[in-house]
Amino acid sequence: MHRCLKIAIKPSREIRWLCFNAGKLFNCANYLIKTGSAKPNIYDLYNKLSSNFFKLNLHSQTTTKVFSHVVRGWLNFFDYLKNPHKYPHPVKPPKFKNKKNCFHIVSFPRKNVKIDGSTITLCYPKNHRIGKGRRKKSDLNFISINTNLDLSQLDVSEVNIVPKYGKFFELQIIYKKKKKKEKKKEEGKEKKGININAPITNHSNDVSFDNEKDKDEEREINLVCRKKIRSMALDPGVSNFFSVVIEGVKKGFLIDGKIWKSLTTFRLKTISELKSRLDSILNKAKKMAQERLILFPAPYFLVHRLEEKICRLWYKIAKVNEDFAHKVAKYILALALKYNVKEILIGDGFRNKNKPSGMRDIANQLWHLAPHGKVVEYLKYLCKEHKIKVKIKDERYSSGVDSTGGAVSKTKTKTKTRKGIREKIKEYTPERRISRGLYKSSLGIVNADINAARNIGGIRGKEGLTEVERVYVYQKRRSNKGIVEREGKEKESKRKGSPVERVEAVAVAKGSKVRLVFEPERINLS
Repeated sequence: MHRCLKIAIKPSREIRWLCFNAGKLFNCANYLIKTGSAKPNIYDLYNKLSSNFFKLNLHSQTTTKVFSHVVRGWLNFFDYLKNPHKYPHPVKPPKFKNKKNCFHIVSFPRKNVKIDGSTITLCYPKNHRIGKGRRKKSDLNFISINTNLDLSQLDVSEVNIVPKYGKFFELQIIYKKKKKKEKKKEEGKEKKGININAPITNHSNDVSFDNEKDKDEEREINLVCRKKIRSMALDPGVSNFFSVVIEGVKKGFLIDGKIWKSLTTFRLKTISELKSRLDSILNKAKKMAQERLILFPAPYFLVHRLEEKICRLWYKIAKVNEDFAHKVAKYILALALKYNVKEILIGDGFRNKNKPSGMRDIANQLWHLAPHGKVVEYLKYLCKEHKIKVKIKDERYSSGVDSTGGAVSKTKTKTKTRKGIREKIKEYTPERRISRGLYKSSLGIVNADINAARNIGGIRGKEGLTEVERVYVYQKRRSNKGIVEREGKEKESKRKGSPVERVEAVAVAKGSKVRLVFEPERINLS
């Protein structure tokens, strides 16, 4: 099983030059196939471009990878022309790379990579040439990149340098992850069940639980783990990113999404401001062009600078979404392993994002950008190792049904009206939802998202009703009013304790338990 570790890097001149050569070689191969002078075959392209300048500047493995990308695109296009019913969307032939940002993926096999702690050294091609006339040979033999991560334990098979949006580059380290059987053979010990007293990391560098546990929680886990099959229900949202209810566990979990929400809203506001500035510049340029005051439609340097800023902000939003989705998926997996869950049921609300809704523009945009689909995708491949099933269930009428006594899907009555057939459910009582986050059940006032998650999982006990715990994936940022820096002198804060202890103290004072996950001290690569 292979996994990928992604690291954002600042590219040097040599890295940009290698990616530029790969992009130019991609264009050359694409041109030969498009004009009909070469067949869509790797060997034919390799022979006809054997003396190409851009090919000589790269390793043989990278050239074959570039040719395989071109050939795959053309073969998919030809297959679409023959059998269009196989593809849900139309397939187009591969396009040429842009002249300004003509970059492509560069891959290094294991024999060309050396790992020493946290630094990766990549072997430079022997025939590589640089200079103004590109005829002088370069004296550089290796490229060293510091990742600030301990990579000595990883079984690396390949390293790729992937350009993103022209200016941003990623270092992708592909490594083999050992299976459970191989680990048991190496350790020489067979582990049965789950060690409750040990901290749960579960192949994650971020998730961890406290070693000190109450006796009641230990008894609860022991009682839960006696059962053979257990299910977990997840209800997606925005402020409460996922509400989690586990069968046989009295405690419910709310994965916080407010910090992610604040990060995205701040960047979306700056994007809207930059877009308004860009539109005003383009409108002024159009008016001046109509009056023949200027020759060009718009000043290039201003437009280009604003477009780069907007592109950079969208890239940051995408990376935050990816990181947030990975951490949420790992935390859900840790909960499933802790309570011995064998089935995870997820509401299908994230699939209906493209349908029209009555929400405000900002709320609708946040709901569309929330990475619920990525979390489900990551959960599927993480749970496959531990033989946990992930199913997506219909969540209609789950928010307005009392989970303590009602049923969602059994009693339906159809009534004909002028507009068509309307389905009604006897137990569907949306008027019991007092506010956005509270629901009035037969046992009392309950969290509305926990109630919906219980309906999705079909749980009818008191699971998740007695106690609700809010989990913060990202730590809260505290204001620096107590810490002031003047003339190089730092004044200590009047508030005692670390920021983590302060947040826990405030939460306990309000009467709710808060657990902060993913602290920087607990990060261990596994």
